[in-house]
Amino acid sequence: MGQYIVLGIFLVLSIIFYSGKGSFLIAGFNTLPKENVVFWDLVWHLLCHYRWLPYYQARTI
Repeated sequence: MGQYIVLGIFLVLSIIFYSGKGSFLIAGFNTLPKENVVFWDLVWHLLCHYRWLPYYQARTI
């Protein structure tokens, strides 16, 4: 099942980059206003790292 998910992600990204929109996706984050960059950094941190923190550390955030 996992290989189908990876294959699907690969195909979607291949189509996006082949159509020329991939460079916009990569460059788009660098052109965000400063407030949006801080917001998306926070979202990334919470989604990727929050669940790995021990309970007592997570409560102090």
